[in-house]
Amino acid sequence: MMDDFDSVSSDDPGVSAVLSDAADAESAGRRDDAIALYRKASDLGCTDATVHLGMMLVDGTEDERQEAVGLFRLADEKGNNSGTRNLGYCYAVGIGVEKDKERAAELYIKASEMGNAKAMCNIGVLYEYGHGVPQDMTKAAEWYGKSAEGGYSRGMTNYARMLRDGKGIAKDPKAAEDWFWRSGSPRPRDCWR
Repeated sequence: MMDDFDSVSSDDPGVSAVLSDAADAESAGRRDDAIALYRKASDLGCTDATVHLGMMLVDGTEDERQEAVGLFRLADEKGNNSGTRNLGYCYAVGIGVEKDKERAAELYIKASEMGNAKAMCNIGVLYEYGHGVPQDMTKAAEWYGKSAEGGYSRGMTNYARMLRDGKGIAKDPKAAEDWFWRSGSPRPRDCWR
């Protein structure tokens, strides 16, 4: 699952007006109009619009997937951590690019260093399973812990699992249960004991 935004905003009044029109078009089901307006906001320098536009295109035709990758790359180059994470996801699963777990790991780490808690969880997964990086349970637990501290629910459940099982970190059933409940996961309580 990629990063997207519930709503895209800007401090620039001109860009905000375009984004408002884009959101209206998107909610009304006028995809082509919304795409054109998000493209305009992106051209005006709104990197969140660039990422959202990529999200609108990523599940489309092959040409649209290629454009989405280019948009995520552009957002990454402009320092947007969601663009960086989404580009990493494209490499992790092979969307619009050849699958490359090593490149995905590099991008997830870059997005993590910019504060993206979902990317922290992603790199934890790669370390846990040895995809694109050497398998390392200690690093996996560290990244899951950072993701959990960053407020990402899946990071919390993965960190809870590592604490519960003592994988890469000292076993701590109480902390595991605490993180599990903080995550809001709908899993049955007894699976965490």
